[in-house]
Amino acid sequence: MKTKLLALLLVVSPLVAKAGDVLAANVPAPVTGYVAQHFPKASAIEWDFEKDENVYEADFKIDGFEHELKISPAGALVYSEIDIVLSALPAAVSSYLKTHHANATLLGAKKVVKAGQLKYEVALVQDGFFGKKRHKNIYISEAGARVSK
Repeated sequence: MKTKLLALLLVVSPLVAKAGDVLAANVPAPVTGYVAQHFPKASAIEWDFEKDENVYEADFKIDGFEHELKISPAGALVYSEIDIVLSALPAAVSSYLKTHHANATLLGAKKVVKAGQLKYEVALVQDGFFGKKRHKNIYISEAGARVSK
């Protein structure tokens, strides 16, 4: 009976464990150093390793705002996504929204850096066809131009 239970646990436990979880002690020093240098207030960091992208992912909150970073094993930032308040959007982004989505309800925003380029992701709801609400996320450059994801 004990061997059957042990065999069952060996089969099931990898399915229950969250894929990619990494202990902080197993994260390379350049990766933890990047976070410590750029986000000194970060605590309770959840670490994952994305094998297909060969990056370490750090998830944490600072002052209630979620941060998601993807960092190469050498300690270079590959991707970041940080929640921000709508009032922190640059003037050009706010202007774009007022011009192109004046009737939309803005739900939230994120500051995104991907491939070295800064853009803002804005979640909004606007009226669609037949009175149905349509939720979408749009990406806007710091200069106020619509960009791709």
